[in-house]
Amino acid sequence: MDTTSAVTSLIVIKFVVIGGLALWMSLAVINNILAFRGGVAAIGQLMGMQLLRQPPTNESPLLSRAVEGARWHRMVFGLTVLFEIGCAALLWWATALVAGSALGRATPDDALVVVNLSLAAFTALLFFFMLGGTWFAYYIRHEVLNVSHVAWIAAAIAAAILFNLVA
Repeated sequence: MDTTSAVTSLIVIKFVVIGGLALWMSLAVINNILAFRGGVAAIGQLMGMQLLRQPPTNESPLLSRAVEGARWHRMVFGLTVLFEIGCAALLWWATALVAGSALGRATPDDALVVVNLSLAAFTALLFFFMLGGTWFAYYIRHEVLNVSHVAWIAAAIAAAILFNLVA
């Protein structure tokens, strides 16, 4: 295999990774906008710590953190959707620059800066989910959410390694 095809194949995988994240985030945004009420209800269930109150009940002092107000649920979910929109936009910009750098229309350094910013935004969004979830003790009855957020952070770190350490 010659060097050109190796470099080309590396560009392709980088494009697929950043483009895949952009597409995934865009679908999350679309779903959250189309099913806004359902998202607010899910956030309300989490913030109200409703699953912790179901049998077998856990009389945890953490239940004092519960937030029952629907206005708070709408505000938090709306903020989440706005954060996701910004993240998706950054990921698409990074995707365009990765493609542009492959075609000689953008510099690889410019593409890398935007890729890193988009991955930072993506990771920050996931930490927002994890920190909020941990505040409301989601690891007790929403284990799958906790595990998926950790997995997505690992994917973001792997993507950062791919873009920054693989020439």
